[in-house]
Amino acid sequence: MTYVHRIAVANPEVTAYQILVSEAHGELAEDRNWNNSDKVNPGDAVLYHHEWTNRNERPFAFSSANKQWMLDVEVRGLNSEYHGRTVELTMWDEDTYATRFHKRSAFFAQSNQPVASAEGVAVFRITGDGKSPLGFFGAYRFWIRHPGDHHSIGPNHSVTLEAYYLSTPALPLFFGKGIPLLFLRMFVLPQRDSIADRSIEKWVSNVTEICFGSKKPFDRQPSSTKDHWLIYNTTGGGASSFTSGYGRLGLNLEAWLDAYRNWKQHSVYTRVNCYDQAAITEVALCLGVSHHQVHWEYHQVHGFIDTKLVGWGRVNSPYFDDIKTRPLYENKQDPDRAPFNNHAYLSWSKKPLTPEFYDNYNYIMSGDKIPDHAAYAETAKGFEAKHETKLYMIDACGGPHVGNENRAAYEAKIERIPNFTECFSTYVKDSYKASPAKWKEEHHLGTGVTELHNLLPASKQVDYQNAIKRIIKLTTTTGTPQVLIKPNIPTLQDVFRNYVNLRMRPRWNDNSKEYPIRPYTMRDGTTIHEVKINFSFGAHTRLDRAASMRIAVNDKPGAAQEALAKHLAFKALSIENAGAKLDKRSSVYEVVKYYKTVPVVGTYYIRAFVWQNVAVEVTVEHDDEWEECDNALLNKVFLSLIEM
Repeated sequence: MTYVHRIAVANPEVTAYQILVSEAHGELAEDRNWNNSDKVNPGDAVLYHHEWTNRNERPFAFSSANKQWMLDVEVRGLNSEYHGRTVELTMWDEDTYATRFHKRSAFFAQSNQPVASAEGVAVFRITGDGKSPLGFFGAYRFWIRHPGDHHSIGPNHSVTLEAYYLSTPALPLFFGKGIPLLFLRMFVLPQRDSIADRSIEKWVSNVTEICFGSKKPFDRQPSSTKDHWLIYNTTGGGASSFTSGYGRLGLNLEAWLDAYRNWKQHSVYTRVNCYDQAAITEVALCLGVSHHQVHWEYHQVHGFIDTKLVGWGRVNSPYFDDIKTRPLYENKQDPDRAPFNNHAYLSWSKKPLTPEFYDNYNYIMSGDKIPDHAAYAETAKGFEAKHETKLYMIDACGGPHVGNENRAAYEAKIERIPNFTECFSTYVKDSYKASPAKWKEEHHLGTGVTELHNLLPASKQVDYQNAIKRIIKLTTTTGTPQVLIKPNIPTLQDVFRNYVNLRMRPRWNDNSKEYPIRPYTMRDGTTIHEVKINFSFGAHTRLDRAASMRIAVNDKPGAAQEALAKHLAFKALSIENAGAKLDKRSSVYEVVKYYKTVPVVGTYYIRAFVWQNVAVEVTVEHDDEWEECDNALLNKVFLSLIEM
């Protein structure tokens, strides 16, 4: 009987990467094995072995210095008719993402090797082009033949594999702890072009479109950005969800992946801004191209747009509620029309750039050297020419711009603001009057988020660490012995639901829906329970806002308090762009005798408290009608907690 005995990655200089597997959403197909039965466990360079039991589909990620992927396929049971002959082995998709979504059986490669073993054993080496990333995931069939014979290898005719070849020369610091498996599947699996079409240019384009929503993850099928699970934050002043500090302080990749999971399971949209979109695109691109070739572009002032906006389609004003303000104005001189004050996107170059290049670029763009936008464009053009470097623009927030336009072509599609004091836009005139510095030219080129750790914010960030210490201090109670309690989560959540129904729902015209979020356990052992109620003031569900209650439980002393502090500190940094930080001027007060609350204001209105080993956080997304979260809710939750 002829069969495949062993398959292994054969590259002589392989760099293997740690794969991170989520246990929080085990019922989601995208997080499970191909056969949807076994728990996913990261594997090694041996992708398949005939003697394994329940160990197939162990994912492995690697790159290679020789820019090729190589698989050794050991076949046994070749009978005497093959001995001494040159035998051809071919590998085909049988039941993979390629065949399920592209509706075709994709031919990978073939290799010729004479069978020299009297035992009928041969090792075939299959090699493939390594210009851009490639993923194997699913069932594959192998065929052998020599002149006059052609048949599949038995007994089951197929084996299951999961492996990811990355064409990057080295991963950035961002992936210090590893690459989430779901992330690999979303971006690497769709790369199934023919050898002629596989290029870095194609990789850049595909990644950008997946992030924008004009192509789907996993299969790269055409899509409308209106069907995306991410939508631009048109009602929150463009606030971010996954980045902070104008995108320069990092990206919360785990939260980004959870946004996809929540959309798949509960149809929950997540609002993003340009910093979120630039950050996730940059990180995904670095699976296939050096992070020294992908660059963060920050520009102020940007201008008016007339393009497709992520999650919405065509707009010519990025801030709207679809009631008082509109996404698309027939009269482009309408006073309600608003521009981007600043904008972040990416560029890429075919050769790596150095820190010295960034420093020189930013020096000539600094201070009063750039009086207006025309001066910036001309200076940047001259700088690129002087350094014999061409930068191509990437924008997954608007457009999309997929890395095939130079700066001049990108800039030509933006409507500039010639005079801030006399601009037709009320937003521009009012904002400029309040803060002229906000409309001063500022341009920056740099590394973006790739040199930062993926658990945002990085521990070395002083503001983040100080915020954690302050919140822990504020929530520390004295004279109360630590007693571990097991809260009745459904009872606490009912308190929240009842309060919302009684006090808040009338403001929303009864237009709301609850989305259950599956409980999950963090790496430190803290279990998170959350109930979220989305609401909107109009009929457009993509303009939904939300109220939520998050409960963190950990039996380790102080762990729940620390988990709350880290979560609030991150949110405080995340909303810094909206001019909101931890409110240091607000006095910390006792709602009742035994616990304290921590106020965080801004795009989100948050109240939180810690009691024993339980932390509770209530969030209401900011809007004009709901400026405060009544402490009565926290009182009710706390009283229910201490009665348990």
